[in-house]
Amino acid sequence: MLDKKHEIAMTDWDYARLFNGLFNLSGGNPGYAINLWLAGIKKISGDTLFMSMFTNKEISFTENLPQNEIYYILQFILHRRFSVKSLSAILQNDIEDTERTVRILMQKGILTEKFPEVYSLNPALEIHIVKKLKSLEIL
Repeated sequence: MLDKKHEIAMTDWDYARLFNGLFNLSGGNPGYAINLWLAGIKKISGDTLFMSMFTNKEISFTENLPQNEIYYILQFILHRRFSVKSLSAILQNDIEDTERTVRILMQKGILTEKFPEVYSLNPALEIHIVKKLKSLEIL
């Protein structure tokens, strides 16, 4: 069921509108489209999947990120995931400073621990972070 419309009652236009909206919101990014699809699932009861239509909720960054955090975020955009040791080596930084900054970015919700001691950008925020950095002409 999509919103309050059962699959049987959905027309081809309804499906086109659903997938067109999904494509537009994700900017054609398949990974983000999958996350949007999963976020649209409200509950599953028996063999019925209850979904709501996707909405375009812009995420704004109210605080200006410090320059050193932006350097870290750029590395995660370019290389996808890091351990603290490998990130520290690439940035030629002390491991303690790297650990502190990674912890701060995790507390802000920008990073997540993908595997034990391996960090990556939060997939729900990644596309928004990239857009923001592009708008600031940093990326």
